[in-house]
Amino acid sequence: MPENSDGAGKGSKERIAAARQLRNARAREREQFAYTVDRTGADYIQELGGVRHLFSYVKTLGNPKVLDIGAGTTRGVSELAQSALSEGLDFEATVLRNRLGVKENLGEEQTHITSAETLRGIPDLSVACVIAVYSTSYSDAPNLVIESIDRVLVPGGAVKMGGYEKIFNQFIHLLQARGYDVDDREKWGEFRVLLAIKPGGASTVTAAELIKADEESFEEQVKLLK
Repeated sequence: MPENSDGAGKGSKERIAAARQLRNARAREREQFAYTVDRTGADYIQELGGVRHLFSYVKTLGNPKVLDIGAGTTRGVSELAQSALSEGLDFEATVLRNRLGVKENLGEEQTHITSAETLRGIPDLSVACVIAVYSTSYSDAPNLVIESIDRVLVPGGAVKMGGYEKIFNQFIHLLQARGYDVDDREKWGEFRVLLAIKPGGASTVTAAELIKADEESFEEQVKLLK
């Protein structure tokens, strides 16, 4: 079913902007430019600053689901799912449209056609971890992105995103306002990695501890990919 921006707040400036952005993004993808849509698992590890310690934490939450927002052909998340890093976890993804490669990579049953601003079709409190490489950085409605991520994450769930500093400053403010434990690190230039843990979990691990541990070992993690 095609994605739209209906629901609460229908007709608001933010939802109108999100709908316009979604149409433009799909048009750009059809013309095959602007976005990198065929990242590898190694690209994911590098651009997220590692995932091993994050995934180890996720495995303690009693929910195995990891959601990749803006997965393109789903090649990268598929390679992650098949690696030793991800044993015991289940992966799903979102895309803006059903691209060539999705069926052969993660699979159509595990892939939702939806936007970061709505995450339509993904139930409340059903995801233990959200990852996103660049995709959320292009949003014209950052508060809707955070609202949707918060809606689907279980208590104690984590979100790790790679993207640009300008919008991440907004994400940090929005997440902290919801009580998340947030830490972020500079990767290069204006590119940053953000990790946040939703309140309500039993673990005492902090976002800063997780992001630091993965940052210090991400090169070794690439070797664990098949």
